[in-house]
Amino acid sequence: MKQNKKILLVEDNSDHVLLAKRALNVAKIDAEMIVMSDGEQALAYLKEKSGSDLPHVVLLDLGLPGIGGLEVLQQIRNDPLTRQLSVVILS
Repeated sequence: MKQNKKILLVEDNSDHVLLAKRALNVAKIDAEMIVMSDGEQALAYLKEKSGSDLPHVVLLDLGLPGIGGLEVLQQIRNDPLTRQLSVVILS
């Protein structure tokens, strides 16, 4: 069966990425996890998506290289297309 739900994980630490994937596996959450390692990549990904192509939730690390997590959150909230996205802050 094709996965319809998407989770965007924005995390630069590969150990934390593995931990998040393991947690979703244990919780039996059937969703595709898209991983971006910095804020710039995440914002570019979100800008090219729309409507049903947007992830259902964004797991966002605050301590990102380049554009930090708070700036990413601010840009998500300021964009009418992504304003309603659920964002979970990881710290």
